Amino acid sequence: MKKILLFIPWYGQLPNYFNTWLQSAMKLDGFIDFLLVGDFEKVSANKNGNILHYNISFADLKKRVAERGIKAPMHAYKLCDYKPLYGYIFEDFLTEEYEYWGYCDVDTILGDVRGFLEQIDFRRFDRIGEKGHFTIYRNNKMCRELFRTVIPNAQPGDKFEYVCKTTYACHFDEEGMNKICHHVGLKYYEKNHELQTCEAMHHIHTMKYKDVPQLLVYENGHTYSYAKSDDKIVKEEGMYIHFQYQKNMPALDVLGESFCLTPDGFRSLDMSEISDVMMQCGIPDSVQESEHLHTQYVKKLRRGRYNKILREIRYNGFFAIISILNRIPSLLQTRKYGNM
Repeated sequence: MKKILLFIPWYGQLPNYFNTWLQSAMKLDGFIDFLLVGDFEKVSANKNGNILHYNISFADLKKRVAERGIKAPMHAYKLCDYKPLYGYIFEDFLTEEYEYWGYCDVDTILGDVRGFLEQIDFRRFDRIGEKGHFTIYRNNKMCRELFRTVIPNAQPGDKFEYVCKTTYACHFDEEGMNKICHHVGLKYYEKNHELQTCEAMHHIHTMKYKDVPQLLVYENGHTYSYAKSDDKIVKEEGMYIHFQYQKNMPALDVLGESFCLTPDGFRSLDMSEISDVMMQCGIPDSVQESEHLHTQYVKKLRRGRYNKILREIRYNGFFAIISILNRIPSLLQTRKYGNM
């Protein structure tokens, strides 16, 4: 059976949770290959068949992008908007053995991805997933160059011609590409089936179970939510866990085949003790914790917004005024925490 190739560019120090992601990714050997792109040292598991490494500096990556006739990203963070271009930028890696290509983030724990994809008969679709943390496209010319599509009367952030000129993250990999797919009538499956953690919470929960005890668990190649509701433990499987809002997640011990996410990091889990561990590590936040974290989170967002404005001005000079003005509508929208 042909395979999937997922591209993961990363510049800077690898995060302290990287080996946890790696452990889950290696389980998908034979179905998904992962190409790590960056100038970091080769990971210790690089000898594993499905963990590949393309060692390239960010300066040389920008040259590669420019040689493909595309305006290069101004800094590594901006690569999030270039995700839909990976199939075009790294086209030479897409040999005939790959039926699909795509991308995923490393702040994930991958579960039974193959089982979920086969359950939806994924080969009926040209695109699967609409979130930047996991999306795949069919390996053909149309999908590799889909980013070039221009929708009439589209918002600036939905046109790559504009997206590549600003340092702001325009969410082109999600909102922009979703609109393009609908516009061209591409056959795609929209759900990601992820277990998504909540923002601004000390204890790790999904939105569905944020008010009851819950644990997110990796168990022998599968990812689960365990939640206590009406004195019963409800078990639900996701295709993967995405802990987007927990960036300091070290492994607290040597992790076996089963482990869970806690406020302090990943810890091994004896499945017979899941109820006790849930009451230790997975209770809902107290009122005091919630208020404190909300305050800290809003401050962080405001600092981030200010730094983004300075970065835009530093890189783009006068054009920054246009970019900032284009952000005003999103600023005025009623959004949780006032995120811009």
